[in-house]
Amino acid sequence: VAAARASQAVPVPADAPVPPQVHARWGQASASWTYRDAAGQTLLHVRRFDPAGGERKQILPLSWGTYPDRHGVMHTGWHWRSLPAPRPLYGLDRLAARPDAPVLVVEGEKAADAARAHGYVATTSPHGAKSASCADWSPLAGKRVAILPDNDADGEVYATTVTGILL
Repeated sequence: VAAARASQAVPVPADAPVPPQVHARWGQASASWTYRDAAGQTLLHVRRFDPAGGERKQILPLSWGTYPDRHGVMHTGWHWRSLPAPRPLYGLDRLAARPDAPVLVVEGEKAADAARAHGYVATTSPHGAKSASCADWSPLAGKRVAILPDNDADGEVYATTVTGILL
């Protein structure tokens, strides 16, 4: 049996139900971020889960689309999966609102929100330091950009990857 192909609805339809805050395995989300397009329409959600018992944090994408279940039956709705590459940057609506502002590229939505709280326009790519090459960086073309990675080996790789893409 040939696998059914999935389609991705972007942006999320206005009549879509409220996205879940609870995951069957990881429980209640401890943080949530919404990726929006330049017009402010929702494209993707990211949820953070902090499991009890010392398990590592889990950060999961939540997207709207039509995907096959394990039996090949297609279902439209919220799914714990990401958008296909190239994926949107976080904060495209804020980039569009301040087109002449310099942009900080940071690692993670939490860091982008912290920078924004201090008046900066900040963005990040979805899915962590190792997924920078899967993002669509074209909205930063022609902008003044500073890259502020985490101070670790993954951060160094992230900064190098983003620099190469932007150049």
